Amino acid sequence: MKHNRFLFTIAALLVVAVMGLVGCSDGQQAPASAEQPDAVPTVRQEILDELAELRRLAALPDRGMSTILGHSDAPAIVVPAGSVNALQAAVAAAGNNGKVILAAGVHTENTMVTVSQNGITIIGENGAILRSSVLPSGALTTVVDPAIYVYNAERVKIWNIDFRPVGTVAGTAVMLENAPKATVGACSIEDFQWGILLHNARGATISSNRIVASSEWLTGGLPECDGIININGKDVRIADNDVSNSVLGVFCSDEDGVFMHNTVHGNFVGVILCCVPDESFRLPSGAIVGSLVSGKKWMVQGNSATGNFYTGYLVIDGASHNHLVNNAAYGNGAYDIELLGGTCLFGFFTPTSFNNTVVVGSHQNITINDFGQNNRIIGHATVTNNISAPCP
Repeated sequence: MKHNRFLFTIAALLVVAVMGLVGCSDGQQAPASAEQPDAVPTVRQEILDELAELRRLAALPDRGMSTILGHSDAPAIVVPAGSVNALQAAVAAAGNNGKVILAAGVHTENTMVTVSQNGITIIGENGAILRSSVLPSGALTTVVDPAIYVYNAERVKIWNIDFRPVGTVAGTAVMLENAPKATVGACSIEDFQWGILLHNARGATISSNRIVASSEWLTGGLPECDGIININGKDVRIADNDVSNSVLGVFCSDEDGVFMHNTVHGNFVGVILCCVPDESFRLPSGAIVGSLVSGKKWMVQGNSATGNFYTGYLVIDGASHNHLVNNAAYGNGAYDIELLGGTCLFGFFTPTSFNNTVVVGSHQNITINDFGQNNRIIGHATVTNNISAPCP
């Protein structure tokens, strides 16, 4: 069932009664009986090594361009500065496992660019700016119009591109659909309604990006603007990103994801483990989708959530078996971490979170509200057990 989403004003940021958001669905069921939370796992070393290498490349003077391009029998396709609607042809010419370079300077695309070539890399030189005219959506079932749309292709890499709207706001910067093992990294995204959306992008990596969402949700111009949303897709890695100015900074649904070393600040909610409602997004493929599984078995470790209007880390709507380990948080409006029970926080009932674990670690000054079922908090912190937004 779809849920209506409502605009909220700055005054509503001061209370717990908020709009429906892209938020959470009511499709998840509370557990039939209590179980013990899982033992605290560790992230596999191979994943840590992969993320560390992407972090290293993003910090290099050339943002890792020479390493990423490497040696290739086929020369890269170079799109010169000042190009207009040239990227689609370049992608087609590069083909599977090809490489496309956006030269430093401004590139303008008036329509969506579709990438369906396996293993292709689209990389920008330092100073490469992609200005897009793709449209935002104000509809209840939101129509996704991305600047770059990766569809039915695996191992695609999008790297070191500055995404900007042609006007004041654009739709979506990058959409990954049926795009396993894709990488979006070292990009800067400003003034888009949605930064990066993922649907069935198993094993994708979102790394070292800076995302500043459009402020239109604060002025009433758009119902919602978010940073990163994993609609569906297991084993997604979201690391080393800086996300701000969103309703929902990062939305983690589905299972077995890794959320590490990110900074979420100045959002309404920093990061939410939850379930995107049914029929929330109409994708360019024509599919109308929401999440099949609420956030489950995510490792949320070593992040920073500061100055978010409502809460830093929100676990809600049947989210379960997640581990929040050694996360910094301060200056968030209500709580730093909230593990909710059954609630009408979003204007409709969402079932309890359960069997989640918070390891406070070195951040003993954080505030935690736990009204879920069988959650576990390890370490010293200020803990309350307040129900938030009970249903009438």
